Amino acid sequence: MTYAVPAGSIQKLAGSKDGAKLSLYKSKLAEGLQENDEFFEDMEDEEAEGEMKGCLAGILRLFVGKKKFEQEQAKARTSGPVPSSEQLLEAFINGDPIDLRCGSKMGYVLKMICELEGKS
Repeated sequence: MTYAVPAGSIQKLAGSKDGAKLSLYKSKLAEGLQENDEFFEDMEDEEAEGEMKGCLAGILRLFVGKKKFEQEQAKARTSGPVPSSEQLLEAFINGDPIDLRCGSKMGYVLKMICELEGKS
């Protein structure tokens, strides 16, 4: 499925701390976020370390800017409990660092945002 989403609307959302949007997304995406967690549950490794790279890193750099992306990823968590999809959504909207182990999981969270914001 292809989605047409104004990049500016997603870019404005990244780090916006928009509580109303966050509540709306949590409500409308609750089932999808839960399914995302269930899908990735067996693939998560609390001991894994790494850096976010590839397609998702490029998308996040585009949305938040290269300098901010690099600063935030330097502070990102890479061990301990793996965040839920809802926590990743919160981090994206609040401008908090995204756990480096969650690139694919975060990609699906962004896909869900695009499904709500865009047109297929």
